Amino acid sequence: MKNHFKIYEKVCGDLKPSGNGWFMTYCPYPDHEDKKRSFAVNEGAYHTCFGCSARGDAYLFAKDFGYDPRPYARGRVKGDYMSPSTPILPPKTGNKQDVSVLDVCLDIPSINDGKQTGRESGDDNVSKHEDDSFKTPLMDVIMLHHNHLLNESEEVSAFLRSYSWKINKKAVERHLLGYDQRADKIMIPIFDKEKKPYGWKFHKGHQAGYNKKNKWYPQELIVAYDKNKPILICAGEKDAIHVMDHTGWQVATVTGGEMSIPKINNWIVDGFKKYIIIYDNDDAGWDGATKMAKELGQRNILAGVSIAQWGAKETRQWDCSLSFQNDGGSSFAAAIDNAEKVTITKIGGFDLILPNTITKESVKPVEWYVDTIRPKGFASLLAGETGSNKSHLVMQEAMCIATGIPFLGNYVKRPAKVLYVDTEVGQDELMRRYLAKVQTGMFDPVLLQKNFSMVSKRGNFDDVYTDVEKALHILKPEVCYIDNMYTSTDIIDLSKNHNIKQLLQRILRIMHRHGVTVVLVAHFNKPDGNVENSFNINKIAGGSYLANWSEHIQILCNTNQDNLRLFRTVKSRGTEFTKAVYGLEWGGKDNQLLMMDGLYSNWKWLLVDNQKMELLMSCLEDVAEIGDPFDANRWCNVCTQRMEVSDRTARRYLHQLVTMKLVDHTGKDGNARLYKRTKLSHKNWKE
Repeated sequence: MKNHFKIYEKVCGDLKPSGNGWFMTYCPYPDHEDKKRSFAVNEGAYHTCFGCSARGDAYLFAKDFGYDPRPYARGRVKGDYMSPSTPILPPKTGNKQDVSVLDVCLDIPSINDGKQTGRESGDDNVSKHEDDSFKTPLMDVIMLHHNHLLNESEEVSAFLRSYSWKINKKAVERHLLGYDQRADKIMIPIFDKEKKPYGWKFHKGHQAGYNKKNKWYPQELIVAYDKNKPILICAGEKDAIHVMDHTGWQVATVTGGEMSIPKINNWIVDGFKKYIIIYDNDDAGWDGATKMAKELGQRNILAGVSIAQWGAKETRQWDCSLSFQNDGGSSFAAAIDNAEKVTITKIGGFDLILPNTITKESVKPVEWYVDTIRPKGFASLLAGETGSNKSHLVMQEAMCIATGIPFLGNYVKRPAKVLYVDTEVGQDELMRRYLAKVQTGMFDPVLLQKNFSMVSKRGNFDDVYTDVEKALHILKPEVCYIDNMYTSTDIIDLSKNHNIKQLLQRILRIMHRHGVTVVLVAHFNKPDGNVENSFNINKIAGGSYLANWSEHIQILCNTNQDNLRLFRTVKSRGTEFTKAVYGLEWGGKDNQLLMMDGLYSNWKWLLVDNQKMELLMSCLEDVAEIGDPFDANRWCNVCTQRMEVSDRTARRYLHQLVTMKLVDHTGKDGNARLYKRTKLSHKNWKE
C-alpha cells in the first residue's frame, strides 16, 4: 500500500504525522484555501478533509490532480475512466460514539393517551411547540427523558447538584431539557422551523434523532427574531440557553461545535443587520469565531459582523455560562462592549472589494526586482523556441538580481536572494554555464555566494515540487526560477487545460505559502512556415489556461542570424509595458551572456529563412520597380513559377511582404487587389 500512498506525498508534499496511521497537510483542492492543515491522509491511502467535502482514495485523488490513476487502483481497472468504488473511511480516532437513545426508546408505546404531556394545560410555554408535535414517537422519547429530569429522585438531584451547568427547574421546563441515565448526560431537544422535533443533542456529545446534520439552534425561535436587532452567535446549546435565560439577546448557535459551519440547506440566520460572535476563550473559540465571522460576512456583505473580546483577567476556556455562574454576567457584557468589527476580504475564492475600502494607501504600487522586466509577486513566464538561449537568459537575470547589477540595461533595485531550479540539463552542464558567466567579471562573487543558490536534477519528468518547497523553506529566496515547467512534473499532457490547471494552482499555493515570486521557463509549440505566428503569445505550449494564469509573460525567439535573438513582453497584468521588440546579441560559447543590441523595427525579416527571403526579393524585383503598382495576380504568376508553390501560398507570401513594409496595399481595381512596391530595401545581414 506504500506505492498507493506516494500520490499524496507527490501532490501534498509536507505530510505531518498525527497518530494512528494518519497524516495532516494543507488541502490541495483549488476551491479550498487551506491554512490550518485540515486535509487528513491515512497510510492505507484514504483521504478526507475536515474543511471541505473532499473524500476518497488514492485512485480518485490521482484522477483529480491529472495523474494516471490506474497505478493506484485497489481492484482491477479495465479503462481510464472506470473507477473503483470509494471506500468507507475509518474514523480518525478509535473512540466509539455514544449509543443513541433513539435506537432503544423509539419503539416504546405512546405515553400521551390523548393528554397534554409533560406540562399543565395552563403552562404559558406550551405555545412554543405545536400540539401535533407532541403526538410523534420522537416527541415521546424527548418527553420521557424530560420527565425523568424533572422527578425528585435522589439520583437525579445529586446529578443536578454536581453538574457544571447548574440548571434550575424553570430552565428545564422552558427548554424541555432531559436526562439520559445510561449516557449520564443532559439531553437538549432540537426542533425545526415549524416546531417539529428533529431529535436531540447530548451536552458534550453527539446528535440523535431523524436529522443528525449540523444545524442552527433554536430554529423555532430564530425564524421569529427581529432582523433589525442584533443576533448573538454563541458556542453551544448550553451557552445559548444561559444567554436566553439571563438576557434579552436574540441568540443562535450551531449543533456541530465552534469550528463547524452548517450547510446551505440548514442555514437560517441571513438578513440580520448586526452579528456578534462570542465563543469560548481558547484556541478553538478564537479560530471558530474567525471562521464563523468570515462565513457570516460573506453571506451578509452589508451587515456588521463583530467578535466579542474576553478580558485579560478571564481564564482560558472562559465562556458565557461561566460568566453568568461566577460574576453575574459582567464579563459577558464587557466582552460584548469590546467586540471588534471584522472586515470581510473574501467570498469563497474571490477577494471582496467594496468602494469604501479603496484608497490610495490601500492600493500597493507594483514593485520590481528588475525594472519593467521582473515584477515582485507576479506569476511570471518566460517562453521561447528551442535553442533560443532562454535558460541562459533566466540564469543571467537571476545572477543580476542576486548581485544588484543592471540586467539588459534595466535597473535592479537591490540585491535579493534567488533560487535557480534546473530540471533539464543536470549538475555538470549547469555548473559549466555558471562558470562561463562568472568568468566575464560582471558579477560580484561575494554577493553570488550570499544570494544565489541552484538545485539541479537531470530532466526525467519527475515531480519536483515537494523538494522545491523544502529548498524554499531552507534557503528562503525572494525569487525562484524553475527551468523548465515541462520537466518539473510527471503530469500527463500539459497541453490539456485540466491537466496544467492542477500544476499551476499548486505553484500559486507555493508562492502564497512561502512569499516567493516564481518565474517559469516554458517552450514554444513546433515552428510553422507562417511568420505571423512565430513570435507571439499563441506560440507558447501549454494551452490557453497557462497564458491566462500568467501575470507577466516574455518571449524569446531565434532569428536567421546565429548571434541575434528577439525579445519582448507580451503580457503584464496591472502594469504599463511596451510592445516593442528588442534585439539581444548572444556572446556565444566563450561569453555566454545575452546583451541588449537595441530596439528593432521590421524585425520579421529576421524570422524568414535567408534563402526564402532572397527568392521573395527576386520575385518582387521581377514584378515591379520601386514605386510601381501591380496586382495580386501578377505577383502570383511570378511567385508560383519561380518558387514552385501554390497560388494560396504565393498570396500568403505577398501578405508577409506587406507586413514587412516592403509592399503597400493601395486598393482595388474591380475584384483585383492592387499593391505598390515601397522604397524600403532588404538588408542582407551577412553583408
